[in-house]
Amino acid sequence: MDSSVPRALDALASAGPGRPQDGAAVAALALTACTPASGSEGSGSAGESGAEATTTSASEQPSRIVAVSSDVSDMALLLAGPERMAPVSESSRSPHMGMLPDLARQVEATIPAGVEPDVEQILSHSPDLVLTTARHAGERTAGDQLADAGVESLALSSDDFASPEAYADALLRVGEALGEEDEATKQADALLEGIREGDESTAQPSEGQQTDGRHAEAAQTAAAEAGLTGTAPLDAELLVRADPDIILLEDFMGAGDEPFDELLGAEAVQQVPAVASGEVHIVPMTEASAVAGIHLPDGYRTVAGIVSGASAGD
Repeated sequence: MDSSVPRALDALASAGPGRPQDGAAVAALALTACTPASGSEGSGSAGESGAEATTTSASEQPSRIVAVSSDVSDMALLLAGPERMAPVSESSRSPHMGMLPDLARQVEATIPAGVEPDVEQILSHSPDLVLTTARHAGERTAGDQLADAGVESLALSSDDFASPEAYADALLRVGEALGEEDEATKQADALLEGIREGDESTAQPSEGQQTDGRHAEAAQTAAAEAGLTGTAPLDAELLVRADPDIILLEDFMGAGDEPFDELLGAEAVQQVPAVASGEVHIVPMTEASAVAGIHLPDGYRTVAGIVSGASAGD
């Protein structure tokens, strides 16, 4: 490997729900249009990634939409607006988690964040369409119960949030279910165009810099050599083994780097190049995680800028 290319741990180390605060999780975010992570309400990859997205066709445009998780709440808000939302996920109102928090706050009722949706609560809103994810057992069970109750629903899987391209395809399916095909096409095209523009801009390196394709390759190699092939607990030993020149931390719910203080403060970790040189960066989860949605191009530019800046300083 060319030593001029930073060994970026091109990952958002996050301490999301259900994860120990004295550790972290690693979710790959390559500097090409491919792998923002998805998972439990907001961060990480969890549950069955291969759950099939299913829907029943609506005879007319739904007017009482219930969206159980923040990712699908944000999609519905983007395409249909707050007027047709019965409740939204509580997490969608947060500026640290929601893609469109201002719109989400215009919806009076909310569904609590979590992975065990209450079907009775959902039905209390008299929905004519329910949007769910199918990453966890509780969410899949809820989908079965909604079907038994005769309520139309659409369930997205983790794979639908695994890349900008997958997210764009999911937007089109949600748009069809909402009767908002034109808006879905517009938003999906804009997302992919933003990613293409990012590819084009990072493909033209400044004098003396490597291309971001080289950065991405180096980052993936650094993670792979440490045995990090997906979301997994990260401790000091693994971090030292990865030996990254750059560490990207996910700003989970606005917590900044506080959840990682113990990990990054470990004596052995102080010798890691990224820590020793101050190349530890916070990236908002609203730009670079499963909840980023149409803001993924912003995260792309943020991460590419961090890596390019580190390369320029070599």
